[in-house]
Amino acid sequence: MKKIHSSQVKLGMKIVKIDKSWLSTPFIRHRFVISTDKQLSELKRASLNLYIADEKKDVNILGLKKHSPEQSGTKLIERSFKLLGIVLNENRASSYLNSYKIKLVVNSLVIQVLKDDKTHVYLDNIHFNSSGIAKKSLRVLIIYLTFCKYLGINKDKLKIIGYAALLHDIGMLYLPIDINNQKGLNTSEKEAIKSHTVLAVQHIKSNTKFSDFVCKIIESHHENYNGSGYPNGLKGRQINLYSRMLSLTCAYEAMTRLRGYRPQLKPIDALSEILKSSGIMFDPRLVARFIEMMGIYPVGTKLQIINGEKVEVLKRTHENHYFVRPCKSNTEDAYILKSNSSIEVINE
Repeated sequence: MKKIHSSQVKLGMKIVKIDKSWLSTPFIRHRFVISTDKQLSELKRASLNLYIADEKKDVNILGLKKHSPEQSGTKLIERSFKLLGIVLNENRASSYLNSYKIKLVVNSLVIQVLKDDKTHVYLDNIHFNSSGIAKKSLRVLIIYLTFCKYLGINKDKLKIIGYAALLHDIGMLYLPIDINNQKGLNTSEKEAIKSHTVLAVQHIKSNTKFSDFVCKIIESHHENYNGSGYPNGLKGRQINLYSRMLSLTCAYEAMTRLRGYRPQLKPIDALSEILKSSGIMFDPRLVARFIEMMGIYPVGTKLQIINGEKVEVLKRTHENHYFVRPCKSNTEDAYILKSNSSIEVINE
């Protein structure tokens, strides 16, 4: 490992460490290859001391511990959560919404999701020290990006609609009620919440340079497929496609998140509830694709098979076949399981 000043960096160099807190730099990752002119200019402008891989001495990046995809993904989500928390705290204090940091979070997670299909599973590894907007928004973003990727949406579009997913509930910060009330909300508070989509759009337009398309997605993400939603009572394809996708994602995220006033559902139970609302709240075609993406038994579901053995789903290999491992066992003991009527979901 070789220490240099950022003014000396060149394209192709492997950065393995930056000698400064990551919150104090414009880089959410401190280990990356300099591959663009933008990264190069940002490093030089930042005036930092950093460490690069000296490949002449060590072609394996100097024996640095290699992290598994799960470890790397979890670490990035944790850092993204901290950065988002800072952004939202600044917003509460001054009404200033730092669009640069918002884009940093979204762009980094777009790259992560494109690289690793299981990123949304890593959310269960993280102890979020807040139950508020930051936790909800980050979870929605990652599940939403995963869904968009599954549908074949390209990288550039993912970034734009990702901004909408992360900021979809920013209007909640301007409501005169406690949205985290563990006892739930009364009728008047529930009615007041319906203004949060319009408040979000107003705030974004007055504080940032995000496109009108981002605002359009946010404004319509509580419209229902049958026209019973808000704020405009739009119906079917009158609702923007990305808003319909966001509505579905938000519902799944809410049902699978631990909240004080409502039980947390297993992924398979949440999918069952979503299916019941197909054609009512949600676009039936999107519901089918979302369930297809998650699988009949989503990753992390615990099952009991006919011989009494309890297993956990690691991934779906193909239709009706799942890669599972016995509960309380190592991944090396994993095997392929074909689903059938003799399998029961364990509610524990």
